[in-house]
Formats: sequence, structure tokens, C-alpha cells
Amino acid sequence: SFRKSFVGHVAINSFFQFVFSAVDRQASKFVFNTRNGTVLSPDFRLSYNNQGLLEENAVPFRMTRNIEVLIGPLVLNGSFITSMSSVATTVFSFQRDVNPAFHLILRDDILSWYASKSMAKSDSKTQEIERQLADRVAKNVSLVQGRIRECALDEDICKNSSYLDEKIRNLVHKATTPEKLSMMDPSYQAWL
Repeated sequence: SFRKSFVGHVAINSFFQFVFSAVDRQASKFVFNTRNGTVLSPDFRLSYNNQGLLEENAVPFRMTRNIEVLIGPLVLNGSFITSMSSVATTVFSFQRDVNPAFHLILRDDILSWYASKSMAKSDSKTQEIERQLADRVAKNVSLVQGRIRECALDEDICKNSSYLDEKIRNLVHKATTPEKLSMMDPSYQAWL
């Protein structure tokens, strides 16, 4: 029960870390309930390039050796990948319903990001900035939709691969490769 809950929560969190290009994924940014295996990530910052578009991270989500050992290799290649695929497929199937939420999240986040770099002091300036950033928000929403589509279990999308969940398997491989983990910023604390 504990491991099942832990794996499910880590899979959901990992999926959204990848989809939204989350940064600052240090161990201190996660809340872990030792009684029931719940994992929360209340501080979820997105990574933008200098043009305001979401960046792809070298390590798509936090899966350090300790987390990998706690989950175990069989569960990692079984329940974890299945859970992550299920979340992606569910979000993809309800995309029309969740797209407005994605749009609001990305719009508010990029406005906050841009405001931290500029000096918009009035509502009219903020509205002007919002109009200027509308195309970037649309591109970021499209990028998020594409990442969700890539991870979803859809036979039409997965015709050329040997596994339906091949994209997620590749993401897990990227997240657990020692070479990639060793190249992360020290604040990532890949040893935790």
C-alpha cells in the first residue's frame, strides 16, 4: 500500500515535471509523507529560455538513485511507467477540458517571469505585456500539449515503436542515467 501510493504520486509528479519543464527540483522542494507514501511538490517553477518559451531539461524529472532504489527496478519498469502512461493518457483524453487550465497556468507563470525581468508598474502596462506575450503563451501551451500527446498511450501515435509507452521508457532512462545526473547543478542533490 505504501509503495503503491508512493509510486503513483512520484509518477504523477514526474509526468508534470516533464510536461511543464520544472526546475529547482532539489530534495527540499518535495514533501514526503512517511505514513502513506504521498509525495507533493508545492514549489513548482517552470524553466524558460530568454524568449519566454519552455526549455527542455537534460533530466526530465527527479529520479535519483535513492528514489530508484526505494521504488525498485521491477516496480520502476512496471507500475511507475504504467502510472505515468495512465496519467498522460487521461490528461490527453480530457485535453479539451484541461487546456484552459494549462493556458491560465502558463499565462500567469510567464507574466510573473516577465514581470520579474521588467518594470511594469501599472495595470495598463501589465495588460500590454500580456498582449505581447500571448503568442509565447500559445506556443508554450502547444508544447505542453505535444509532450502530453507523446506520452499518451495512443496506438495511432505509437505505430512506429515497439512499445506503446516507449517515450516514457526513454524519459525514465534519461532521468536515471548517471552521466546526466552527474552533470546536474549541485543544488539538484542527485545523491539524495
